[in-house]
Amino acid sequence: MKFRNLWIAVGVIVLITVGVFVVRSKQQSVTATSASSTVTDTAFVPTYPCTAGGTALAALQTKYPVDTKDTSFGKQIIGINNVVPANNQFWAFYIDNASATIGADAYQCKGTETISWKLDSF
Repeated sequence: MKFRNLWIAVGVIVLITVGVFVVRSKQQSVTATSASSTVTDTAFVPTYPCTAGGTALAALQTKYPVDTKDTSFGKQIIGINNVVPANNQFWAFYIDNASATIGADAYQCKGTETISWKLDSF
């Protein structure tokens, strides 16, 4: 009988511990989501001519408020005009409607091209 009561007590403690962990995980998830204020607007496609001698990123920053994050590949665009990609999206930039193969902070404008930004999914 003592062992049965001991096992019941251990089971109750395990259930309470798991319950607390699950509740805290959900609270942290909600906090992280609300802090990022994800706003997706797939109709918003910033498009502009690229000024010779500047970068695609610099030209974008003259047109819209831009949020970036430094990565090992260069600057990652995480928000344009307060539009932030959803978890499965990213800001991709296009040069004359062709997907860029270089980062916006590294692309040197020639002055004849049009730059556009679209929310792409992965």
